[in-house]
Amino acid sequence: MNVYGRVIHIRKTKDYVFLTVLSKDKEQIQIVVDKTKFENIEENDIIGVDGLKDNYNNIGNSLIANSIKRIALNNKSNFNEFNENALIVKSKITHKVRNFLNDKEFIEVDLPILSFSESSSASHSFSAKYEISDDTVYLRKNLDTMLRIVTASNIDKIYSMGHCFRNEHITSKREPEFEMLSIYANYYSQEDMIEFTKRLICSIFKEKIQFQDISYKDYALLDKGELNGNLMYVVKGYPIDKKSNAQIDVERNCMKEFKIISKSETVVHGITEITRQEEYEKLCQRQNMEVLNGENMQLYSSFKGGTAPCSSIGISLNRLIFDLCPEIKKIKDLQMFPFSRVKKYKGNINIKENANYNLLIKYFTNKEIKSIYFKEPYIFRVDIETLTNVLKMIENSGKYDFANIKLQILQHPSKLRELINTYELLSSNLKTQGEKDEKERN
Repeated sequence: MNVYGRVIHIRKTKDYVFLTVLSKDKEQIQIVVDKTKFENIEENDIIGVDGLKDNYNNIGNSLIANSIKRIALNNKSNFNEFNENALIVKSKITHKVRNFLNDKEFIEVDLPILSFSESSSASHSFSAKYEISDDTVYLRKNLDTMLRIVTASNIDKIYSMGHCFRNEHITSKREPEFEMLSIYANYYSQEDMIEFTKRLICSIFKEKIQFQDISYKDYALLDKGELNGNLMYVVKGYPIDKKSNAQIDVERNCMKEFKIISKSETVVHGITEITRQEEYEKLCQRQNMEVLNGENMQLYSSFKGGTAPCSSIGISLNRLIFDLCPEIKKIKDLQMFPFSRVKKYKGNINIKENANYNLLIKYFTNKEIKSIYFKEPYIFRVDIETLTNVLKMIENSGKYDFANIKLQILQHPSKLRELINTYELLSSNLKTQGEKDEKERN
């Protein structure tokens, strides 16, 4: 009989050594070894045992070893550390979410990760060239566009759980790759969706959660230090200038959207979906999106003649679990391989050898440049002439406060990237127009 497992306890007597091994399915097995056959095995070693079942032991599963060998050392310094308890908690909660939604007759759908259009311009996309058809494809930034296409067609209650990607800097609460749960329901009003979300959260966590309804204006004045324990704010009445995807509430002069906010900020974002083509055209104008492109065009076509009223929510399960499960000490314990691990790979890179470093050192300190590098490495790959022109344009213009812009760049290095992208776009258009003018003159 062969047994494999990790040694969790060792007890020695005059003639025998008794090992407690954690084997398959978390089963504890006692291994009885003759001292003459015992090697230098330590706790946490992984061993393989060949032996016979000890029929005289009535306490539990026991094995008398004929031979024993060490398969792996207990050297934890080489391990990748994962929080097994956190992963178990997340797995169970994910299972509860699916059970709750399935009981409410929601259909889970699996969506493609690659898209042929950008869903919004609020953040940058990861893109690649599909060489077979010479198309640009994008990693999805959210699950919304395709789910809305489905509900605008003939399926009323759906949800999807999956990874989304945004090409932006890393913060303590945001990573370029993250998980989302999106739920869409036709004929649900905003109040219907708020009550549904509360029931979902309470059903999953079995906790006495306190929800407090509050307006956006009042929430903006709050001391956020009050967000602790199981208190969650349901914030409504977001201003129109926030450029949300939601319908506009003309009577109240605000967006038909809400957020449920707890300790780690927004854990649920819900909106009342637009239903007509003219509304979608205005939305695309606000967010600088192309209407007739890829999935955007498909969604636009779905709005012809109008659709059923629809509400949706996006939930960050990791943040929700972290806020409501006190045993989870770090939100990154819920992620197997967080994208921020890239910092470890960059630790030995000498950014002073980069050509753009010598340019940036005129405006920022070495420490500030390192911070920019870890958040927006793209800036160090851009053409030096382009970066020079952008920085000079800001510095030499009397219309801008360069010190204030510098402070904003340090807080959000993506703003410098946005300026570079805008400059490159304008330069490209000017070059194209110049070539056309020259052809016309000839």
